[in-house]
Amino acid sequence: MPSDTVEPKNLTTLYVDHHGWLLGWLHHRLGCGHKAADLTQDTFERVLTRADLTTVREPRPWLLTIAKRLLIDKSRRARLETAYLEECQALAEAHPTFAPSAEAICEAVSILEKIALALDGLSPKARKAFLLRHVDGLKHKQIAQQLSVSKTMVQRYLVQGLVACHAVLQEEAGE
Repeated sequence: MPSDTVEPKNLTTLYVDHHGWLLGWLHHRLGCGHKAADLTQDTFERVLTRADLTTVREPRPWLLTIAKRLLIDKSRRARLETAYLEECQALAEAHPTFAPSAEAICEAVSILEKIALALDGLSPKARKAFLLRHVDGLKHKQIAQQLSVSKTMVQRYLVQGLVACHAVLQEEAGE
């Protein structure tokens, strides 16, 4: 059994030594072998595309961190997709000619996911101000009252939100 503190020399060693363990852990956590296999593969794909293995000292906690982050990302995406599809259903009921394509739905969910990621980096008040303005359509004065801050602070929060969204979109364009 491999030691958890052994430095992986390369991806092959890391994969051979820890794939089965990670798959088992995820299977136990998710209760589904297929989902566990997919997430295990996604974890190693992330390692392949973004990691410097020479800095890894404890592979198992490191792999678990990656897998848990992927789980969170997938959960967030599923919630966004569900909310978007519910809105599409409501629009379709109100406007029978409304029928977005599968590609449009996928792209919209992807954009919503990026916005959610950007907003995660904001303070709670900045995130709330952004959502109150851009989702609920409140005016600056209403947001200021609801958050118990000045209108100037609301403007700063909104700028922070826009800058965060812009940064995530720029990062995406650069990849």
